[in-house]
Amino acid sequence: MDDALSLEVIGPDLYENIPPSRSRPSVYGGHTVSVAIKAALLTLSQESASDKVINSVQSSFVRPVRPLTSVTYKVYNKKDGALFSHRSVSAVQEGKLVFTCLVSFKSATGDSQTGKLIYNNQEKPSIPGPDHPDYILSKNHESYPIIVKLLWPHKNEAGLPTLPTLPKVPRSCAWIKPKKAVTSQDQNDNRIWILYESDTILSSQILPQFPDVKFTFYTSLDHSVWFSDSPYKIDANDWYLYDACCLSSNSHTSLNTLRVYSKDGELVATAVQQAYIQTATAKL
Repeated sequence: MDDALSLEVIGPDLYENIPPSRSRPSVYGGHTVSVAIKAALLTLSQESASDKVINSVQSSFVRPVRPLTSVTYKVYNKKDGALFSHRSVSAVQEGKLVFTCLVSFKSATGDSQTGKLIYNNQEKPSIPGPDHPDYILSKNHESYPIIVKLLWPHKNEAGLPTLPTLPKVPRSCAWIKPKKAVTSQDQNDNRIWILYESDTILSSQILPQFPDVKFTFYTSLDHSVWFSDSPYKIDANDWYLYDACCLSSNSHTSLNTLRVYSKDGELVATAVQQAYIQTATAKL
């Protein structure tokens, strides 16, 4: 994936990326977010880049991004502090704004409380690990640089797959990891993988579980991610559990949440997504 996320410097805090073509007409949202974060990282000073890690990202997808067509990323320095740095990024394709985000970086050493987990009430769902034989490899992601294992061994009253031990609500769990080994030891490089994967199983896996609605199209409108403030070191080569749930949905939008856990049950990241949805009877 490193080549797909590569950036060319074309001006002060201005970068260019050519998104890849996969099995869809528009570029996967996780790709656009990841490139924007890489661009923001390039504007940190050498000292900040070695000390600060990605803390949070708030993204808005304005227009679909076309594959194989140049996208320019402009980074704006909002603040550099001892504990936090803030950047905003705007992505433009063919003269039109397609994406914008606000990203914060937090010092890993500048706070005496860093690494001291005060409270965490989120427990990993009690489902089998990634080697369980009932997992289904997602065919929707065959052209992606990731492996997605879905667990849908049981069915609810409507005859639709659901997870054991979890409430019977529109929900999906998947174990995800990169297809190729991630060689970088840099925490930001490994966190970018979590960001990339975080857009994978939200709308595309949750919405089809509604029995009476035929969804014809869905895509991210807003996507925000917060990394947990803990001493846990992310290794993108490991399997991570992505637990997604739909909070509400109507004929236009769906509000979804996501929690990312390590195999040891550590809460790694939390995400919220608002998606645009199109049904057979309702179109925007």
